[in-house]
Amino acid sequence: MRSSSWPGEGDALVLKRFPYLLTVPFLAVLLWAAIAAPAPAEAQEPETETITTLLYPGWNMVGWVGRPTPVGGIFEDIPELTHIYGWDTQDQRYRRSTPTSTGYRMSRAVLGQGLWFFIAGDSVVEWVRPVWDRYALLSVESGLNLTGWTGQDAEPIETALGRFGDRVTVAWRWDAEAQRFDVYVPGAGAASTLTELNRGDALLLELSEEATWWQSGFGNTTITFSEEVTPERQEDVRSGLAEVVAFFAEQYGLQLPDFALRSGEDFPNQARTVFLGRPPGSRVQSSTVSIASNLTGFTLNRVLAHEYFHVLQHSLARYPYPPVWLTEGAATYAAALYEVTVGAQTGEEIRQDWWQVAGRVGESLSELESDFYGAAERYYLAAVAVDWLVANALGEDEGDSAATSQEPLPLLEQAQ
Repeated sequence: MRSSSWPGEGDALVLKRFPYLLTVPFLAVLLWAAIAAPAPAEAQEPETETITTLLYPGWNMVGWVGRPTPVGGIFEDIPELTHIYGWDTQDQRYRRSTPTSTGYRMSRAVLGQGLWFFIAGDSVVEWVRPVWDRYALLSVESGLNLTGWTGQDAEPIETALGRFGDRVTVAWRWDAEAQRFDVYVPGAGAASTLTELNRGDALLLELSEEATWWQSGFGNTTITFSEEVTPERQEDVRSGLAEVVAFFAEQYGLQLPDFALRSGEDFPNQARTVFLGRPPGSRVQSSTVSIASNLTGFTLNRVLAHEYFHVLQHSLARYPYPPVWLTEGAATYAAALYEVTVGAQTGEEIRQDWWQVAGRVGESLSELESDFYGAAERYYLAAVAVDWLVANALGEDEGDSAATSQEPLPLLEQAQ
């Protein structure tokens, strides 16, 4: 069961229907919402964190983790710096900047960019630099990329690059102290000398296809656990949430909203959002996801995907508010797209399960509006309805009121 509320002058109005600006086709709305909705990262507090990078005489490879900064400011900050090179992925060539250069040069460094620095002299430079507290969703191209790492320290390279799958050909990181490259080749095992990334690192990354790279894990999400939750279980929840957030960011460009997550033995699986104001001018005050501690294996990730999608619904919604079956059906459908993308189940298996279980429902969806929650078959019936809506919206000609029913695309194709 889930509920949303608007606190007002009197008693709070508690609703059991969640706002989601959902029309079909599903993916088109997600992309539109990602563009139209305000980015939560813009409202974050100014950065206070800093990191220290040692710059050695000669060439150094660094990842930019600060705010967009003119290259002139970087030269002023590091007097020993004589050259900056940035990689132009479109032209597959370097752009060079010096303190006095003009023409085909870099104008500024941006979050997540990889850079080559040349340090003159014989001394190591201790460079203290600020970290911009903004989430990083980077575009990486087919071919060679010079990109920075803005994520956490000691991130295993297999974890950092794992979501690229077989699109990763090779990655290199320059060891400025040893003046040599460390290399990572998927499947090479101990032969790979690049094993982990730290914030502010950079790497040359070669991909066979273009991709989007979410580097911010679960961001600033506050996660709390009951006393009985084991450390192993806590790590499962954190890693599962990071994977789910990355999926929706990388597939659809949906940035991470502010919310909290709590998990414990007696907690229901639900998302609760409190809104300020009245629709259509309402806005989110807070969102909290609750997860039961008895979920195991991929069931945990599936439930996280479902409930996190509700957080996205609340964050992006304006009006009108759809019926509860559409809200829950869309979340069940979205979790299925996540499942097929990561290979947990095939789309055929998911749809077969939907139809078999949904067949137990004897009422129409409209009749379930006031008593929807708690029964799996109702969620599956709603997912079947959303699946049908997506298929027919994609196949319907404009102005053709007699359009024939369309066969749904494979779920994996819809996810992509």
